Amino acid sequence: MSNNRRQKLPHHASHGRLQFNRVQGRKNLNRCPVDQDRFIRLTLCRAEFEQELGREWDFGGDPLFEVDMSHVQFAELLTNMNRGSGTPCTIAGLRDSDGNWQQIEEPPPQPSEAKQTREAFNTAVKEATDSMKRARDEVAVLLESARVSGKKTRAILDAVRFLRLFHDSAPFLMKSFEENVEKVVASAKAEVSAHVDAVIADAGLQALGAKPQLRLKDMSDN
Repeated sequence: MSNNRRQKLPHHASHGRLQFNRVQGRKNLNRCPVDQDRFIRLTLCRAEFEQELGREWDFGGDPLFEVDMSHVQFAELLTNMNRGSGTPCTIAGLRDSDGNWQQIEEPPPQPSEAKQTREAFNTAVKEATDSMKRARDEVAVLLESARVSGKKTRAILDAVRFLRLFHDSAPFLMKSFEENVEKVVASAKAEVSAHVDAVIADAGLQALGAKPQLRLKDMSDN
């Protein structure tokens, strides 16, 4: 019966409600080379108001847009105000001028920074070796026109042949460097995860009134 006495208050185009939500589900996000299993969604809705017996209720109406961010992007957004041109995000949906809701498809998978660096490195190596090869050919022509003996010519040209070795070995060295970096990152993630688990376990024990676990550092202090 009370619902029948509720009256909608006048609505203005400037009235809105803004909300952050945690979302679970795998999704590609803009400027995130790794798929996200959990992310933050920002939703802007129109605000609607109702009144009954002198009390007012406000709630969200139709959404105007939805934006998804990784947890890192969300933290960057909140801590970097008035800096640069903003934080990367992924537009998930928009309401057009006709009032129709448009769901935006996910961005395509993005290459990792390691892959982009490797491709740029290989391109730079190829350009450098091509330039050096042309210079080597020019040197050979100059040596021949200067009537340098064949033995000396071969010695000079052999000294420049290390370029081919550099061209062949550089990509392998770059790949080995990437693999070592990935191992270090994986190890660091495992260490951080183990530390977080230990801190959570200690907090749980303290909440239960139990004595927290003794760490190696604490033992060494005794």
